[in-house]
Amino acid sequence: MEGAIDLVLSHEARLIANLSAGKVRMAISDAVEHLHRADRVVVFGTGSSSLIVAYASRMLARHGKAVLLLDSTGFDLAEQMLTLDRGDAVLMLFFGRAYAEAEVLITEAADRKLPIVMVTESAGKPLASAAQVILEIRRDGPEGAPLHGATLTCIEGVVMGLAALERDRALDGLERLQTLRARIVRRRSSGRQSP
Repeated sequence: MEGAIDLVLSHEARLIANLSAGKVRMAISDAVEHLHRADRVVVFGTGSSSLIVAYASRMLARHGKAVLLLDSTGFDLAEQMLTLDRGDAVLMLFFGRAYAEAEVLITEAADRKLPIVMVTESAGKPLASAAQVILEIRRDGPEGAPLHGATLTCIEGVVMGLAALERDRALDGLERLQTLRARIVRRRSSGRQSP
């Protein structure tokens, strides 16, 4: 057990350290600039990536950025994509082989001239050529198991970079969050709960 834990920790440390390398670090800054210019960030990911994009969406919203979460597949994704519009920028997690949902999103983004920031394990992937910014994040863990620590760290770097560029909006978002939380606490403590 201890050996397995140490192995994962050492792999994660190595993968996260790669984020500070010149090429990846510069791409993170480029990603922040592209997303900063957008009115809304469209965050896409399916499968295990859907958990990461749900977290990213919450963090972006918490800091006052308008967000559209695309985390479904099939016809459900089509419904989520209905409000794609000019002024959006796409933050796309894309690992593995090409699949219909990713291809359709890329086509829709191209039709609407939306910039794409793609988080992927290889800039050589066929769909990666559609992205304006590629964040090449390795996920290879022990015995081929994918590790997501570097992906999460990269996403958090992007979110905090945006919050720094959009400081007033980020502070307003955090203040509103605290106000809403305080209202919930007061409502609960008063004993008035909705059915």
